[in-house]
Amino acid sequence: MWNGNTPYATRRASVAEIEDVLCDFRSVFRRNLPGRAATHLATGRTSAGRPLVVAFIYEAETRTAKPINAWEK
Repeated sequence: MWNGNTPYATRRASVAEIEDVLCDFRSVFRRNLPGRAATHLATGRTSAGRPLVVAFIYEAETRTAKPINAWEK
């Protein structure tokens, strides 16, 4: 799930917070706008209740999400 982009992706949220949102079935997933670096967005809450949006690249072949950025909603 994580790659060389981890330092950038975790500027506003921790690895644990990003994983909370990406792994929570209550999070809302949608395609991102065309032309953006991230293909999808996940909107949800961390286990502590912090609202986050996570921008990520979804790779269908491996069924993995690679976080690009995250910010508080």
